[in-house]
Amino acid sequence: MRDYVEKNLSKEDYSNCGMLIAISRRDLVDNLVHDLPDLIHMIRRGRSQGISFRIVGPVGVNRIEPNIKALGGIFIPEVSIVNPVSVTESFSREAMSRGVQFFLDHQVTGINVRKDGYTVLAGGDEFSFRCLVNSAGLYSDEVSSMAGISGYKIYPWRGEYYELVGLPDDYVKTLVYPAVSKNSPGKGIHFRPSMGGKVLIGPSAKLVKSKDDYNCDRFPKEVFLRAAQKFFPCIEGENLVPAYAGIRPKLSENGLEEDFIISLDRNQPPLLNLIAIESPGLSSSMAIAEYAGNILAEAMV
Repeated sequence: MRDYVEKNLSKEDYSNCGMLIAISRRDLVDNLVHDLPDLIHMIRRGRSQGISFRIVGPVGVNRIEPNIKALGGIFIPEVSIVNPVSVTESFSREAMSRGVQFFLDHQVTGINVRKDGYTVLAGGDEFSFRCLVNSAGLYSDEVSSMAGISGYKIYPWRGEYYELVGLPDDYVKTLVYPAVSKNSPGKGIHFRPSMGGKVLIGPSAKLVKSKDDYNCDRFPKEVFLRAAQKFFPCIEGENLVPAYAGIRPKLSENGLEEDFIISLDRNQPPLLNLIAIESPGLSSSMAIAEYAGNILAEAMV
């Protein structure tokens, strides 16, 4: 992904900012009891996966982020951020240059399985395919059922963001994450610099009743303020304004992190299901595409 981004996007669309996973100085005893074991778990997992990182103490943390108040943490220098709209548009332009057609505003309403392929009903039109790749995100369970493969269920977990305002442009320069339990439904409320100088804080994690519920019963600002002040005590309520919300497709009501499902659920005609592709789905998208392509290449022989 990094090679593609550096080759195809402008420098305004990505930044090699690094990631800091930190333990706060606030509530010292509580943080050492709860956060330190989680940090140790992350260190072990990082080493097992061959990730390049370094362990930093208070002085090292402040060299990376001068405004943060933290006991120490892990710094991963190779982590980058990218403008998701720009990289998606770049993917689509390249796909169209290779003959791919996009049919927007075409909701899939039915799928007929034939001996030699599929007929997909969408937006009042019919489309015929020799194979089917289901990458419908929140609705991937429903599309799979339409294609005759039941058993998947997506649980919509909403994540909300706030934006930092009224602070210096370089107040937060790096991705700053808390050390979270491996049983957490997400990566914790963290700081994320974005393109154009904005800094977002979030996301929260909440199971919602419907896949399009972006607004009902949102978390109060105080939840984000407490998370912000854990690392940056000078941040006040006036420095936080609501940003946006997104919904993640998860496989369980408890929201535990699980591996993506990439499964050839029918050999003939081939049906490849991509289920619960949540964060870091964008970062993994090119690897997922290569893996899925290899599966289909074998199935279509």
